[in-house]
Amino acid sequence: TGTTTTGFELRYLWVGLLLLDLPNLPNHHLLNMELAEIGGVGGDTAAAMHNFFEASPEVKVRRILHTSHIHRDNHNLYVLPP
Repeated sequence: TGTTTTGFELRYLWVGLLLLDLPNLPNHHLLNMELAEIGGVGGDTAAAMHNFFEASPEVKVRRILHTSHIHRDNHNLYVLPP
């Protein structure tokens, strides 16, 4: 997420890897992985997910920190969820 010069926070996910619990997810109709302009600010891939998060504040997001290619040789297997 990031704060734009318009004064609001644009919340969306980069969807290279996205796991969803669809049966328990509210507002399915707002799931949208397209580019979008939100509040006059253009967003990249899945920026339209901002609308989903605005309408679904109860949804919790678990993030994976991407430090480089996840591999034992890079000593970063800890970034994967248990």
